[in-house]
Amino acid sequence: MFHIMLRIAPVVLSLALSFLALAQTPDLKVTMQHPDSVRLGDIATLTVTVENAGAAMAQNTRLDMRIIPGRECDRSIVLGDVAPGEKRTVTCTQEVLDFGLYYMELSAGAGSTPDEPSALRADNFVNAFVPRLTVGTDLGLYLNQLPVATKPGLPFPFQILFENRSFTPATNTTLTFTVSEGSFGPNVPRSCSVEGTRAVCRLGTLDPPVFGDFRFATIFTIDVIGPDRSEAPWSIDVELRADQGDEKPADNTQHASLMTYRTFFVREATDAALRGALHAAGDSCHGTPCLVAFRIPNGAAAKWHTIALSSPLEELRGMRYAVDGTTQAGYFGDTNPDGPEIEIDGSATAGDGLRLPGRCGITVAGLALNGFRGSALLVHDAPQACLADAGPATVQDSYIGTDPTGTRAKPNERGIVSLSGNGVSAFRNVISGNARSAVYMARGRGIIANNIIGLNRRHDAPLPNGASGVYVGPDGDGTDVNDNYIGFNAHFGVAIDRGAEHVALHGNSFQANGGLAIDWGLDGPEAGGSTRTPSIRGVRYANGVTTIEVDAQPASSFPVVNFYASDAPDPSGFGEGQYFLGTAHAPFRIEVPLDLRGKWISATLTDVHTLQIVRGNDNSNVWRTTTSELSRAVEVR
Repeated sequence: MFHIMLRIAPVVLSLALSFLALAQTPDLKVTMQHPDSVRLGDIATLTVTVENAGAAMAQNTRLDMRIIPGRECDRSIVLGDVAPGEKRTVTCTQEVLDFGLYYMELSAGAGSTPDEPSALRADNFVNAFVPRLTVGTDLGLYLNQLPVATKPGLPFPFQILFENRSFTPATNTTLTFTVSEGSFGPNVPRSCSVEGTRAVCRLGTLDPPVFGDFRFATIFTIDVIGPDRSEAPWSIDVELRADQGDEKPADNTQHASLMTYRTFFVREATDAALRGALHAAGDSCHGTPCLVAFRIPNGAAAKWHTIALSSPLEELRGMRYAVDGTTQAGYFGDTNPDGPEIEIDGSATAGDGLRLPGRCGITVAGLALNGFRGSALLVHDAPQACLADAGPATVQDSYIGTDPTGTRAKPNERGIVSLSGNGVSAFRNVISGNARSAVYMARGRGIIANNIIGLNRRHDAPLPNGASGVYVGPDGDGTDVNDNYIGFNAHFGVAIDRGAEHVALHGNSFQANGGLAIDWGLDGPEAGGSTRTPSIRGVRYANGVTTIEVDAQPASSFPVVNFYASDAPDPSGFGEGQYFLGTAHAPFRIEVPLDLRGKWISATLTDVHTLQIVRGNDNSNVWRTTTSELSRAVEVR
């Protein structure tokens, strides 16, 4: 028995010391008073009490409070030292906000310095969910991004977003649009009735979202036409209503203030008329949104208007304006369903066609540019005043090197040439039939997307360029070539100089180019380029699914493999990339629900690098990507 007592005594002593230590520590308790329910717009009061129920001082006590959604009560408060038995009370008020939530989440917690922890932690924190009551519907109406300016007398798609954020269905809901001056365009939803400058659109019943469904608001689009005058101010007012009362009617109306572009019209299909409008825009467009628009009366049988130049045009000047050939169809209808209504013919001139400063954010759209003995469009760093952040030159919806039908070659020497560090963006163009390269990125970065390069406008027949489809020179850095048709060009599909950096390719269709579809270093398969070409490990077809597996040796933490199929490989045995199949991250495997037997499979590897750019106190990440050549092709059997 004596021995047993000796063995028990240390345990009892340890427990006694533990209770003694517990009695000498602080013990924080947090309680909270709050309303049982709230309505939208209420001012809710939250009272939090922190009590030290222990026997020791709670040092450096901090109270953390949070309301979702909220601002005023979402904060941390330093209470300092709280003596034994002392209570501290903090009160704050919070407007009940509407973020599509149907409750308020309240929480509060207190803690002291780490070397004097509270004895009982379970009551250091308290939270509550306070339901939000509704007396009717709670509709929300928001403006989508507004245009910088609108084209005089032409429709633009005006977008708003709406939602029902309550528990109550909103019945007989209507949207009412009222324009201060102007009218409504051809694309008006069937649910809308238009009377003069007012349109009433019936939405029916808007059901509330299911609890916890954080879906996006619905987008509603209606064509609106502003005044047919240059620099005319105008506005649109929108109202959303339902049969039920609304908890917060202030956000059921929106007002949009707009302005038409400062516009310079080309009213005749003459060299002089075009030069005059371009010159006037260059003199006037230095901060004001501007537009060079075409408004040439149509002849009896004219599908398009040809402006034949007698001498080279002066360099485009000014900043952030558009030379927009699509305006001709806007004013007089789509007389050329095959392509642009405005053709600029440079066959009687020497040198380049449209010359753009690369940092002025100028856009060229909806033109057929052909016959120039230099490039149809040259972008370079001109020594003139441009905002550094005005953006690159942009070419879109144009035919470059063909007639306005997009089926017959009318060659320029080259299509688009970039000599600018800021580069050029090219979207939705036909760039075919030129004597040399379609796009020549000698310098800077570019975005080449959704173009047809080396084929006709229907991309069903060859209309080759006399060199490569896209060339990226040694000073090219950061060019993306995405979702283009590139075929039948005399040299490569995309030729990339060994000195170029960060050229990314995704989703293109390559076929029947004279050289490889993609060639780094212009030296044949697998040489040149910092990203190694992958290899096809296996392809098999079974039960309606073609499975492809690839081996790759990425040089980055975020590699991506793009998979392609072709009717036949390149004569070298590599590529082509005629049909884009999809992408995969590691492991590099894809299942395609198609019978691809008889097709040839190839792949590219894209390394995605992140670079940290330091600007003063701001650090930001920039993604730079590099894509390999196409792998050796493997037939699906």
